[in-house]
Amino acid sequence: HRILLENEKYNIDVANQLGRTAIQLAIENEHLEVVTLLLYSCDGQKIREAILLAIYLGHIQIAEACLHHPTFRRLNDKRAITDSEGTFWQTPTSDDTQFASDITPLMLAAQHNRTEI
Repeated sequence: HRILLENEKYNIDVANQLGRTAIQLAIENEHLEVVTLLLYSCDGQKIREAILLAIYLGHIQIAEACLHHPTFRRLNDKRAITDSEGTFWQTPTSDDTQFASDITPLMLAAQHNRTEI
């Protein structure tokens, strides 16, 4: 993660041959520090995906870090101010996501019995 700290310009959207991005790989490999750094460059949909992937994989510490991350909190506060209830989690369906467009962290946690969330 030293490279991320030293280089502010990196493309968060780059994917490997299997279509996995840096944040997905960091979550899958439980690299909490890397996930935390990458979240600063994420938009709402990428943060949504990160939270859902962490919950799906049972990486509770990473899911909690995502939910408490300043970028997520800023987007969530903006959603509350603009009263756009639900639209943050209901993203358009695309080929880039492995989760249904209407699933929330609470729903996914309940489906997978992740009571810690």
